[in-house]
Amino acid sequence: MKGIDYTGPLVAVCLSMLAVGSAGVAVAQASEANCVTKVVAENDKYLVQDTQCAPGASSTLMKRPMRVIYTIAGSAMKRTYADGSSETFVFKDGTTEIVNIDRAYSYTNIGTSTFHVLAVTAK
Repeated sequence: MKGIDYTGPLVAVCLSMLAVGSAGVAVAQASEANCVTKVVAENDKYLVQDTQCAPGASSTLMKRPMRVIYTIAGSAMKRTYADGSSETFVFKDGTTEIVNIDRAYSYTNIGTSTFHVLAVTAK
């Protein structure tokens, strides 16, 4: 959704999850091609991940759950689906959106700056 700013509620959810679920915080690190994803908070209901992708970095092709994404540092991105189709878009700093794509995809940072987001996923 464009034009609606969910930043306040997202930040409130993240902060409350950090406060309430800090005992269950995992600081695991996973690598998706050149993108780096860290679990920054987790409890029995939610998972919060911090992902950074350098220019030219790509992720693996996989299906991802519905998530709320807050863009810390935006960039131009290309999403490529398993059938070979793709779409290009720009994430802007400080924006929030709900991503609910019901098929596998990978993404590539086609911009000139590092892409950095927080993603909240319900378990």
